[in-house]
Amino acid sequence: MDDFTSIFPEIKKTQKPQEINWNNCVVWKDEEYFYFIESKEIMYVSWSFGILSIIPSSNSFISDKLTAILVNSKYIFVGKNIKISN
Repeated sequence: MDDFTSIFPEIKKTQKPQEINWNNCVVWKDEEYFYFIESKEIMYVSWSFGILSIIPSSNSFISDKLTAILVNSKYIFVGKNIKISN
């Protein structure tokens, strides 16, 4: 995952959960880090069969390179201010 955080600065990582604005982020956890993307970078999220799809906002640098980010993690948190697709 470190490669993604260097390529896409919009994907942030921390070991300290208190650094995350939980209401405005999508957060997932690996063994030692929390990775998160803020709501301003996200158009909406959806999920199917335990895999979360993050669709980037058209204003985000991520959208220039990717159509979606797929997250498959044991722990995924979607903040209450994140738009969810029906």
